[in-house]
Formats: sequence, C-alpha cells, structure tokens
Amino acid sequence: MFFGGLLLSAMTFVGCTDEYDDWAEPQSNPQEEAAAALPGYTATGVGAIDLGTVTADSVQVLTLSTVTLPEGATVGNTRVEVLPADGSSAAATTINVGNNGNMAVADLQAAIEGYYGKQVLARTFNGHVYSNIIIGGQAFLVDAGTITITATPALVFADYYYIIGALNGWTITSTDLPMFKEGEGVFSYTTVFATGNEEIKFTADYNLGSWAGAYGLGNAVSATSGTLTDADGAGNLKAPTSDECYTVTVNINPDVMTYEWTKIEPAPKTYGTIGVIGDFNSWGDDVDMTEVAPHNWYVEVELKQGGFKFRADDAWTDQWAGANNDVSSSNYGTAEFNGGDMKVPDGKFRIYFNDITAQYIFIPAE
Repeated sequence: MFFGGLLLSAMTFVGCTDEYDDWAEPQSNPQEEAAAALPGYTATGVGAIDLGTVTADSVQVLTLSTVTLPEGATVGNTRVEVLPADGSSAAATTINVGNNGNMAVADLQAAIEGYYGKQVLARTFNGHVYSNIIIGGQAFLVDAGTITITATPALVFADYYYIIGALNGWTITSTDLPMFKEGEGVFSYTTVFATGNEEIKFTADYNLGSWAGAYGLGNAVSATSGTLTDADGAGNLKAPTSDECYTVTVNINPDVMTYEWTKIEPAPKTYGTIGVIGDFNSWGDDVDMTEVAPHNWYVEVELKQGGFKFRADDAWTDQWAGANNDVSSSNYGTAEFNGGDMKVPDGKFRIYFNDITAQYIFIPAE
C-alpha cells in the first residue's frame, strides 16, 4: 500500500465516492481546490476539431498518459476547466471528459456558443485537466496539467435570417426584411434594388445586434453569383444593376456557401395596398399591411383559428392563399394565386408577404 499512502500524503482529499459523481455534468465558473501532481499522469491535447464534421455524440479532446495504479485504485472521472485563450473571459467552464479523453459534442458546442456565439469560426481555449483517483472509496484530486483545445462549432441554422443593408439603413437590429425559406439552408429575397440601395448583407436571428457572423461577399465568380463568408469584415453583396427587380438566393450550407442574383422580367405588377382578411376579422375590412421594401409587406395581427387570405387593393381580383397551406404545420410557405382559404391558428403573429413570389412568413409575436 505504499502507493496508496503516497496518494494520501501528497494529494488533497476530495470526498467519498458518492461525491465525485457530482462532476458528471458541465459546471460553470468552478473553483478547483489545490490538486497534487501524480508523476507520469499528464494530459495532452489533440489537433484542431471541427464539430461540423463529427457524427458521434462525443469527440476526443485529449489523451491521458498511462500510469500504473495500485490494485483497487481507479480513475473516477476527468474534467477540463476551459477558458478562452484570447483572454476575453475570466469565467471558466468545467466540462466532464471520459477517461478515454472524449468530451460530449453538445458540451463543447455549448461552451463555444457561451463565450463566442454561434459564428462558425475556429476558437481556441486553454484547458486545465483534473482527475479523481479513487482508493478505498475516497477520491483524491490529481492535476494532469494544461492543454490547448481548438474547435470550430457546427453550424446551427437560425429560425430566421434577415436582410441588413441600405434598404433598411444598415440597422443591424432590424427585423423588417426576413428572407424567405427555399429549403434547408437556402433562403431568398425579391425586391427592387433602387439606386443607393443595391448593397446588402444578411444575418441570423441569433446574431441581430452584432455584425459578428453577418454573411457577405466571399468572392465574386461572375456579375450575378459568387461565394459567401460569415468571417468578420465580409464585403457587401451588390445587385448587378440599379433600379431593377432581383431575387437574391443564398445557400449557407457549409459545403456550399453561395449566392446568386436573378433578374425578374418583365417588371412585376405593383399594388397600392396589400391586406389580410379572414375568420379572425369575420371577413370584414382588410387589415392593411405596410410596404417595408418594394413588393414586400408586413403587419402584426392577432389571428383566430380558421381561414385566411392576402389580397390586393381591398378587392378580390388579386388574392393569395391556398387550401393546402396550413400555418400550424409550417410558418413558411408560398400562397396560391386566387386559391382557396389557407389555414391559420390562434395567436398573435408578425406576418410578411411578397406580392411577386407570393411567399409568406408567420413569426409568432411575443
């Protein structure tokens, strides 16, 4: 029992077996007690980690050197106390690590987002590694040294992406111009880009208020297409010509990251007003929407479960809905011109509609 006696004399007593289990979940801002070094027991970091390519629930962040323990002694658990290497925060987060050096992907993703947000950029952390060595039901705290963890978070698609540009005064908090969903990671916006309003960026709802993570120009491949980047300092996307109507379509899937401008010809019909009508107002007078950009309309309204339509100029000549469109199933969609009533649920919504594409978004209002 010489080795066990050495542990007893050299290491700080932590507690009984039922106490070290408390470290099974990540903890924020821990304050480790003094820990002893065990000769030959050290942690070593691994290479850069890209969580966007990890398909398992855990990923290796370190290796532990092997050291011979006496009979009956085991490694109870291991955890890493992480801090941003750039010194941007002094509040550490402790994350549990398996004795194989694997950390839960969700825990590492959460740590990155907690310090830096969801921008898909490599982040570097300093990590201090601790283990509990268990002897006779008692846990002894061992300092396994420091490592560096460099990890890129997986892309988390936002619920909504918003145009930020000359169209809305480059107001980074603006929610006037949400993009319409075309597919997983694919969004579009259609409007007239007047002289002086040709340039835009776009950003995720979780980044509103900060330019960090805003998407912009990576490289122009042609006058109408190119690549995107969300790196700091990205350039602006610019409509190919002024005072004409375009659809800008973006694909932000990490393996694609492209944009494309498509000119709308001939020039689309214009309307004096677009309104909403339905069971929520007993099919009475239209509730007029506000034109927030050419051909794009917005209103906030309390709805009642039942039928609903968009219509132009307070008349039934041009109307949009569609019996197959049910906002309870999807709050994005494309209305059918002169179609049957679409279905809406109870609730207060911020409603957006494009009178060229007939695309709509219903965003629950707080």
